[in-house]
Amino acid sequence: MNGLWNDFFTEESYIMKHPSVILIIILAFSFSGCNDDSLPGIYVNSKYGNDSNRGTLRKPVRTIQEVNRRIKDKPSDIFFAGGQEFEGTLILESIRIEDTIPLSVTSYGEGRATIKGGNEESIRMNKCKNIRIKDLDLKGNGRKEGNTTNGLWLINCEECVIDDIYAEGFQKSGVDLY
Repeated sequence: MNGLWNDFFTEESYIMKHPSVILIIILAFSFSGCNDDSLPGIYVNSKYGNDSNRGTLRKPVRTIQEVNRRIKDKPSDIFFAGGQEFEGTLILESIRIEDTIPLSVTSYGEGRATIKGGNEESIRMNKCKNIRIKDLDLKGNGRKEGNTTNGLWLINCEECVIDDIYAEGFQKSGVDLY
């Protein structure tokens, strides 16, 4: 092996005559470990996102409305940027995960994300299976300001987990399981 290595870097070798090849090899190894995301899913960032982005960690989408559009086509984990607020209702309709690992809806980064449902729910799930909602704050306008709903409404769902949710400002309840 030592002889082969020495032959590889002798003055007559191709690599020694073409130093740019070494640079290309170094760059290839440098970028081969780079990945755009820590986890696959839809990343949402109200400050730095753009709804025309891919929805990755480095290129997140901005709005819940865009997440609702994308999740219909391809169910995927949803990650909201911690410490930020998101306006609207996240709608999960007929998403049935048959895998042993549930689809997750959670915060990422520092702090917890807040979904502001206004006068509607913050999250509405209907006919879903195997979804985990975790580490989110849900906020409504308050019953005196017109909210007549629940913070998180699960209708005809099965094998779903709700973990560490804080809800306020909803007339009916923070979490309603129907």
